Amino acid sequence: MDSEELEVNNPARSGWLLHPEWVARFREEALVHVAEISQGLEKLPPHLGQSEDEEAGLAEHKAVRELYRHAHTIKGSAGMVGLEEIAEQARQLEELFGQALKELAEFNDLQREVVATRTARLRAALQKA
Repeated sequence: MDSEELEVNNPARSGWLLHPEWVARFREEALVHVAEISQGLEKLPPHLGQSEDEEAGLAEHKAVRELYRHAHTIKGSAGMVGLEEIAEQARQLEELFGQALKELAEFNDLQREVVATRTARLRAALQKA
């Protein structure tokens, strides 16, 4: 194995080699998505789905859908480069945002805390990748 390549730790992709620059590019892009998730989470109103203003409700839904999209993108990209642990962490975030999209009012303080914790873990895993 060339010293500039990494073996993918994934039995389904055994024999694939990743160049460090591919992993570095993925990491760089994924960290931008993680930052967007953190910032977006901070911008969400404290109580989702409780606004009587239809426009505000649509804006909340759009904001959560954007968070979902960021997690989904990280998940897919991580899977493509063989970083399955990171893909799984992103999948868990995606699932939480998916649940929130189904019922905004159910996205409470505890779920926000779980999302914030998982986002921090994902950031840490990306920095080690």
